[in-house]
Amino acid sequence: MLTWITTLVLERSTALPQTVSLGLTAVVWAAVVAVLSSVPASLARSTLYDTERRLDRRYRRLFDREHGFVSSTSAARVANRALYEASLLERSVSVLDRFGGHVVFWPHAVRPFQVFRLGALCAGVVLAVISWPAEWSWQPGDVWDQWSALMPRWDDVKLALPIVLVLLGLFAVSSRTPLLDRIRARDEAAKDANRLLARWAFGAAELWEVALRRAEDVHRLSGVIVDERCGTLIPGTSYSRGIVVDLRDGGDIVTWHRLGKELRDPQSLEESMERLRDLNEEIRRAGLRYVAWNLVPSATSFIHRSGFDWLYSSPQSRSHAYLDDDGLRRMCHGWLSNWHRDDYERNRGVDGPGAELARDQLSECARTLELQLEVAAVMLLFRAGSLRVAHDRISRRMLGNPWTKLLSVAKS
Repeated sequence: MLTWITTLVLERSTALPQTVSLGLTAVVWAAVVAVLSSVPASLARSTLYDTERRLDRRYRRLFDREHGFVSSTSAARVANRALYEASLLERSVSVLDRFGGHVVFWPHAVRPFQVFRLGALCAGVVLAVISWPAEWSWQPGDVWDQWSALMPRWDDVKLALPIVLVLLGLFAVSSRTPLLDRIRARDEAAKDANRLLARWAFGAAELWEVALRRAEDVHRLSGVIVDERCGTLIPGTSYSRGIVVDLRDGGDIVTWHRLGKELRDPQSLEESMERLRDLNEEIRRAGLRYVAWNLVPSATSFIHRSGFDWLYSSPQSRSHAYLDDDGLRRMCHGWLSNWHRDDYERNRGVDGPGAELARDQLSECARTLELQLEVAAVMLLFRAGSLRVAHDRISRRMLGNPWTKLLSVAKS
């Protein structure tokens, strides 16, 4: 297969010099590598887009397997597993993109210039050299000899160098927007964006801690929240372990011990979200949305999954996703509404088994609400973890890796 593709290219380029044929073969192999890289990259991207839905299904299966009693530790384990899988998939996509993984972008876009990514070209050169047929009797030194024969003499280079420098200087200052001004504008925008990103990372760390506590509380107190909603909606009713009890039917009302049964510090959640919202708005007002987004490519997917990116997310959906008081109230009112109360009261008045059937239907709605609260809490654990990953990656970028530190020392 390797030799066949290379031979096919060489047969079509017999009239070209040997070095040009080698370059053409390398480009063809780079295109093959890019297309092959796009297949797993597209699958990984589609899996990444489905992360939250997959997490939802996984938790529901665990909920059914545990008969509705999932511990907070198990819920955190499920969320961390989804976060770990997303990190691995995101890293795989970033590696495949270096080999042209965007050349066939899922699901339909085609980007031919992705063939010329450095990884794809290097792989193409290696494959061209390995698969070069023996009958063409090519050696690596032959290309160097041909290129060296085409290179100008040093005396000619010394003569042309001042002219080239003058032409470059004229190009830099004679364009409509001088090149130096464009470079300066880019550097200033990067500096401003880096300052805002540092503040955003700090705000993300704060929100991560608060959101983590909120998710743990909602998951632990899901039954209490449903009980309070039932008591508010229909006075005299209580919910416990999937069953609604009505005092009018001779049941005993469950009394929850209030110690440790309340959501901790809801005000901190509102304040942390408000600070991050203000930072997002500051990035927008400064006109640095795309500058800041492109400065941290390794963190952008997790910023988006957290629901607090400064490009697309709406404040209202973020607040509800982080289970603030208004979000919890809307969820409870949506799954146990006045319509359910009216239907329950109407069916209770029916002779025969109507009261028992009405109570069973209301219990089913209450169990569904409890499951929805637990799923939302696990989703919040995942979003909080995404904030943590985004904070860590932005912070590591600002600290620099060994290469950037070495270059910084060399520059100074």
